[in-house]
Amino acid sequence: MAEIVKKAKGGKKNRKYGRNEKSCQRYKLSHRREHNKARKLKKHLIRFVSDKVAQNALDRCIAIIRS
Repeated sequence: MAEIVKKAKGGKKNRKYGRNEKSCQRYKLSHRREHNKARKLKKHLIRFVSDKVAQNALDRCIAIIRS
């Protein structure tokens, strides 16, 4: 049975999915976006130590990464 591949609709949001399907799946499954966001938040917290919003966002990212 042939696998169904998502086709890009109009606009630019999903245009690379078919060609990079395996890469996109690895990116999502490894929580790479959350790792990158956590890294940026850690750098931010070095400069702005008392930023509670950034600290809460970092805690949420870490929770997603560990789940």
